Amino acid sequence: MTCCYGLDFPRTGHGAEIDIIVENGLKRVAVESKAGKSPKLSIGTFIAIEDIHPMMTLVVAPIDQSYSMKKGIEIVNISEAIQIIAEQLI
Repeated sequence: MTCCYGLDFPRTGHGAEIDIIVENGLKRVAVESKAGKSPKLSIGTFIAIEDIHPMMTLVVAPIDQSYSMKKGIEIVNISEAIQIIAEQLI
């Protein structure tokens, strides 16, 4: 089985950015990392998500229990992020 995974560190034309985009073909997951246990996303991050159109956005934070921030945006720990990325991009 041949795969073509890619990593990108995009900045939109509006200057908004996402930390990492993981891609496999047309499948794309956005990853934003936060140091706090109650992560908040900036307006620029929401603009970048709209511009980039990922399948989902993972906000990686030092938390014990994952939860949804809003549709398509999940707050997860690093272990869950790795598992979700592997499952979504295979």
